[in-house]
Amino acid sequence: KVRQDALTNHPWLANSSLQVESAEWEERGARRVPSTNFGVEWGQINTDLLDYRFTIEQGLGNRAANRQRTVVAQTNRQLSVAERDLLLRQIGSRVQLAYLAWNYQYRRLALLREQLAAQQELRDKTNRLRTAGAIDQLEWNLVESKWLEMQRRTTSAALEERAGFSRLRREAYLPATEGAFPSDSLLPFDLPVGNVEVAWELLAPFQTEQQLAIAKSDLLKKELRPEWSVGYFNQSIRPDYLFQGGLIGLSWPIWQKAQQAQIERARLEGAIAQNRLMVEQQQRSTELFAAVERVYTLHREMEEQLPLLREQSAALLRLASLQLEQGEIDYFQYYQSLELALEARMAALDLIFRYNEAVVELLFLMD
Repeated sequence: KVRQDALTNHPWLANSSLQVESAEWEERGARRVPSTNFGVEWGQINTDLLDYRFTIEQGLGNRAANRQRTVVAQTNRQLSVAERDLLLRQIGSRVQLAYLAWNYQYRRLALLREQLAAQQELRDKTNRLRTAGAIDQLEWNLVESKWLEMQRRTTSAALEERAGFSRLRREAYLPATEGAFPSDSLLPFDLPVGNVEVAWELLAPFQTEQQLAIAKSDLLKKELRPEWSVGYFNQSIRPDYLFQGGLIGLSWPIWQKAQQAQIERARLEGAIAQNRLMVEQQQRSTELFAAVERVYTLHREMEEQLPLLREQSAALLRLASLQLEQGEIDYFQYYQSLELALEARMAALDLIFRYNEAVVELLFLMD
């Protein structure tokens, strides 16, 4: 739910959607219709009276350039869409990673608090035994030091959990009055399936940027083509006729040095965009194969160690309680057994978290 809310309400995505809408309006107005020129002249033109001359001239435009402007606008819109899709993917992945980290810290804190409560109960019991003279001062001091150490670990874990939640709130843009709910347990994700190829959304902006640079270069070239214009004029000559004359004109940039410089610049921008695409594709491919290897390595490690860690934790708790009841170990040794059982549970939790984190990173890269 946190991820979905972030993808719905994130202001960066709102700005990206506005950019797409702006590009759509630019596409609608890409084709240019040349303006119509009106002219009126008066004075002594043909007679000794006050004469006039009325002229209308319409440019026919550059059809090739007009079509290319549409192509540029369409490509620019595609670039805005590609950037929005990439942003969606990035925000979704960052929010999911932040939630995973916070949920892991929350579960870790819960284990430490559970352990602290058990050690608190045991500490109270050993304190009563010390008061009654059943155990010596050294054993009590060792138990007390272990309890204080667990208190410090729990406090540190609580601070880390709050920092993790702050990161989640920042990534997901959660309002100050809105919270998030951790999952009941930290379970391993399924292995990702699909084509082991770099996701299209990661490369689309770079490829579209290259296409846009090429389209702009073609537009600059086509704008150098001549543009025709036609017109009509009527003047106060005698005798008066409805149709007195027509105009035909040609507009063509003779001095093209500045335009050629712009064309060369657009060509270089296309080459730069192509190089950026190649570099990005190479980097993402390297990251993808490294992520695949990491996921499968952690999955094998998890399958091998997770059952052993859980069994070890349960066995330590069971045997330590039994030996304490039978007097085979003292309270300090029992404390040590509790710590070993906790470390086994924490190791299992850490293993699941690292695997799930690797899966999310792989899904971000994989198509």
